[in-house]
Formats: sequence, C-alpha cells, structure tokens
Amino acid sequence: MKAKAILAAGGLALIAATAWASSNDNDASQPISGDVLPLESVLPRVGAQYPGRVTEAGLENEDGKAVYEIELLTNEGRKLELIVDARTGKVLNSKRDD
Repeated sequence: MKAKAILAAGGLALIAATAWASSNDNDASQPISGDVLPLESVLPRVGAQYPGRVTEAGLENEDGKAVYEIELLTNEGRKLELIVDARTGKVLNSKRDD
C-alpha cells in the first residue's frame, strides 16, 4: 500500500512539474522533457563563476531545451541575467543589465 502511495505521489509531482514548466516557458507548445538538474545544485556552480546574490530564478523552455533563467546582483552592484542549461548546469549566455 505504501509503495502505491509513493508511486502516486511521484506521478502527481511529475504532472505538477510538467504543468508548471509549460505554464512558465517561452513556448508552451514544446514541453520540457528529460532530466533536469535541481536548481539547488545549479546555483552553487553558477555562484562560483558569477559571485553575487540571486534575485530571481526559474525553469524556462527555449525551443524545446530546458534552461534556467537566473537573475543576480553582482558584488559590484550590477544586474546580470544568465541562461543556464538545466541538464548540464553550463552557463550558455550572460547579459549585463547596467
């Protein structure tokens, strides 16, 4: 019985995550699929390259590719927007908002 409850909860979590990703993406017609790294494991990697304070972060869909869009305030007080591959944690693009 416990196993069924765990499986049901896992299935609901997957459905909720898919619905959340679809409602918060750039192209809802292309669902995010595959494994993505948890944001909690991506942020330390990003912080090592780009020290500062994260002000906003979210999972996005860019042409069927899962990415994290992370906004941060650098230690110098500048706003920075990063696009990070959600599967590898690699920073794909960075843009300053001066």
